[in-house]
Amino acid sequence: MFCVPLVYLFRTRPHAVVSLFFTHLLPIVFLYGMQTGFTVQTLALSLSTLLIVECVYEIGYIQNDTETVKRDDSPTWRLNGTELDFYYQHKRVVYISRIIQTIAFLTMLHFFFPHAHTIYFAVGLLVLLISFLLYNSLSGYVKMFLYFILSSLRYIIPFLLFPENISVSLLVLLLLIHSFVRTLEFKSSKPPYITTNICFRKYIIRYDVSRLYGFRVIAYFLLLLVSAVLYRISFFPFYYLLIMLYVLSFRTAIYMFNKLRTR
Repeated sequence: MFCVPLVYLFRTRPHAVVSLFFTHLLPIVFLYGMQTGFTVQTLALSLSTLLIVECVYEIGYIQNDTETVKRDDSPTWRLNGTELDFYYQHKRVVYISRIIQTIAFLTMLHFFFPHAHTIYFAVGLLVLLISFLLYNSLSGYVKMFLYFILSSLRYIIPFLLFPENISVSLLVLLLLIHSFVRTLEFKSSKPPYITTNICFRKYIIRYDVSRLYGFRVIAYFLLLLVSAVLYRISFFPFYYLLIMLYVLSFRTAIYMFNKLRTR
């Protein structure tokens, strides 16, 4: 579990796997397709970048769930005793295997896609790892800022393979798809004595995590309006607007599903 990419995510954050597919993989596949053409190669490249980014991202998750959690004022324990014992006995193997896998994946990526800028991609992964290590060691609003950086890098890094296709409008879109709203929700499930981002919990969701679903629908509706304005002034191409409409539709579907489930 600790050594296999995506398996750890599925075990500790199963809800995130659904979001990863619908709000991460599919938009990246679509954007890659619009930039380079919709081919089998595009799909393979999208899946490869997702796998590599998650392999590194999960290192931060593992450290957070095993080391950082012990210092947390309001810890969220995601692993059981047996899993924690395994980690503490084999932690070096866990991290070394992740590093070896990442290097192996990067090597294969360079071999199969020689036209891609693998070095830029590798540097992005290194920045991602360092950011997550800092995130796991700090607290307060600095941690909230680093959360924004992590969320952003998770979306931006796949496009470092083709830096010639990166534009300011693309970066803005990637922030609107995920990072902006997720950062607003930072620590939304924490109790009142955790003061970081307390205003969001107190005034927006009123300490009720179930209100997050409705908040996301409203937030993405407003971001869709912002995207429409950006399209109107020719900052966004039309298909960026379609992506934001898709994300809003996904969040609305999740909201409706939870409404029906809780009846």
